[in-house]
Amino acid sequence: MSKILHVAIHEYRTNVIKRSFLLSLLSLPLFLTVSIGLGLITESLNSSKKPIGFVDQASVIRSFDTPWVDADAEVIGILPYENEAAADDALQAGEIQGFFTIPPDYIETGDVQLTIVDEASEDARGLFYLLLRYNVALKFEPEMAARIVSGTNMMVQTPDSGRSYPAGGPPFSLTLPLIVSAGFVFVLLMSSGYAMGAVAGERETRTMEVLVTSIPPGGLLRGKLIGILGISLTLLTCWTLIGVIAVFLGGRVFDLAWLQQASIDWRSLSAVVMIALPNYISALALMIMVGSTVGELQEGQALSGLFLLVFFLPIYALQAIGDNPNGTFSILLSFMPFTSLITFGIRNLFTVIPFGQLLATFLVQAALSGFLVWLAGRAFRIGMLRLGQRIKLKEVFGRRPSLEAGGAG
Repeated sequence: MSKILHVAIHEYRTNVIKRSFLLSLLSLPLFLTVSIGLGLITESLNSSKKPIGFVDQASVIRSFDTPWVDADAEVIGILPYENEAAADDALQAGEIQGFFTIPPDYIETGDVQLTIVDEASEDARGLFYLLLRYNVALKFEPEMAARIVSGTNMMVQTPDSGRSYPAGGPPFSLTLPLIVSAGFVFVLLMSSGYAMGAVAGERETRTMEVLVTSIPPGGLLRGKLIGILGISLTLLTCWTLIGVIAVFLGGRVFDLAWLQQASIDWRSLSAVVMIALPNYISALALMIMVGSTVGELQEGQALSGLFLLVFFLPIYALQAIGDNPNGTFSILLSFMPFTSLITFGIRNLFTVIPFGQLLATFLVQAALSGFLVWLAGRAFRIGMLRLGQRIKLKEVFGRRPSLEAGGAG
């Protein structure tokens, strides 16, 4: 046991102290930060705080007293102009970001014209339409006017009534499982890469010949797997802490409405973990098998690159999964070992996945992971007997390897 622990500690330290591990640790947070940051920058560039103008040819707007206007929107301001020529001069001078023209027949047609040079911000357009609705509603009772001004509260509901959320998008609780699924996928990719490198690298340098003189093959493999498991837990722990800090800062410091009332759907998160476990085992086993059969480390790294396409296949099928989350194609991707995590995260946005289906997915993938572990053990044993040589896949499925066979090879 002490030798297994020594191998595990050595494997952990060897990989964690590398600069590449730090890059791996920061890769997901940096990816999310850059993606969200670019979105916020793009939105800020398109969100001008200049006033918005209007020309009222129908004499509709009689009051600027807008009791239901959001306080943040009031900073934009609305400026009236006598005619379109004056408003256009202000627009060309850069004094306003655009102006609306309310034609004389507005009450009959409801048509409004917007004149802009580049783009009018969503806040500015929303503020004007709010003011316009308020003035049109002045002839009604206060309660009815308030309802007209507040507009519609649109909700999106899936055909099976499994999910419903505001038209602006799903809440944090429904999006979190998809984010966690993506995090697990990154952990699987990195951990499987460490597993493949730990085996293929030592086969290529023939370090394995020295190791097997002091520890049995099974103990050597278990020690390496424990070390890789420690690396995975380190990544998950750090990413979880970063995520908690990001949610806190986003909701409390930056006042992001999406994060201010963040809640957790524990059923969905438990399902993510349940699906991730057999995926993790399968990924490690498959990479150990690849590392045990290839002749060079670079060849194994090239093969492991194909994993990236398989894991993120559901992203390319996002439209198909969203259109029919309970269809045959979506369920099939849910049962496949390396597409199930992202598929579950996407399906969870549109429907409540039955527990029986989750359990069946777990059992199928657990059986597959057990088979891959068995294959990985055979491949690892054969690889130790045939150091420096490439092993064909049919040899892994062949008869039990022996030392005599290895010596003859």
